[in-house]
Formats: sequence, C-alpha cells, structure tokens
Amino acid sequence: MTLDWHGAWMSVIHHPLFGIAITLGAYQMAMAAYEKTRWLFLQPVLVSMVVVIGVVLVCDLDYTEYRKSTEILSTLLGPATVALAVPLYLNMRRIRQLFWPVLTTLVIGGIFATGLCVGLGVLFGADHMILMTMAPKSVTSPIAMLVAEQIGGVAALAAVFVLITGVFGAIFGPGLLSLAGVDNPAARG
Repeated sequence: MTLDWHGAWMSVIHHPLFGIAITLGAYQMAMAAYEKTRWLFLQPVLVSMVVVIGVVLVCDLDYTEYRKSTEILSTLLGPATVALAVPLYLNMRRIRQLFWPVLTTLVIGGIFATGLCVGLGVLFGADHMILMTMAPKSVTSPIAMLVAEQIGGVAALAAVFVLITGVFGAIFGPGLLSLAGVDNPAARG
C-alpha cells in the first residue's frame, strides 16, 4: 500500500481548519517567544503575521481560501471588542478618579492622530479613498472597519492600518514616553 504524500498534504492545506490552525499556532508561538525574551521587535501580532504570510506563501495557499477559513476569527473580533468593557467596568472607580485627564488625552490624542494622518496623506497626494481608510486607524479593528466603510474607505485596508499603528505603538511607544519624561503609570497606560 502506497501513501500519496502529495495528496495528503493538499488535503491538510485545503482543510477549512488549516487557516485557523496556522493563525492561532503562529500567535501562540510568537507570544511564547515574546514572553521569554521581552524583546520589543518580537511583538506577537507582528511575528505571527510574518509567520502566517510565510506559511501561506510556502504552501501556495490562495489568500481567498485562507481568508474564508479564518472568517470566524474576524467575526469574533466584534464580541472581543465588546468584552473589553468588562475590565473597564471593574476599574470604574479608578477611571472616575482619572476622568478628566483621560478624557482630555483621548480627545486631544484622537484629533491629533487623525489630523496628522490625514494631513500627511494630503501632503503626499494620497487618494481620497486612502485618506478615508487611514483616518480611523487609532481605534479597534472592528470599529475602524465600520467607520472606514461608512466614510468611503476600504474596510480590509483599515484593519491593516490599525494593525500597523498598534505594532508601531507597542514597539516605539514606551521609548517615546520615557524620552518625553512620562513616568506616571496611569499616563503610560
């Protein structure tokens, strides 16, 4: 009895759970590497993204097929975002104590981040569609995707901009805050 290795490999690659398995596996591997080293450039989202892209390319897996197999993960982003309300609720007393500084920071930071992003885009001649896609980059992916779509941007590309913003913030944010002399743990987040 001869085993058809190529056929078996193709069955594994094209199985509906393959995309979810490589996505979650890559994230777990990246998380373990980051926790062991604490090296800033081993951010789990960045490393897992590179690993998944590599696996998809090496396995010659069609992106549409990968995207379809991981649709459930995209669907679960919404409830995961809503679940962020639980720790906020549990820390309501502390949030009330810091209400005005937090509100001021969020309003000024939100206006500055959006204005700078759109302003630089205009300065460099970006299309209106790209500007509308980049504008909501500083919120969670599900919200950015909805907002981008409603204002004339591309939802999938908005998620990419959110991802890039988050990775850059995680890598360079602590150093920039230290450089600016921000030492208060509440201000650093």
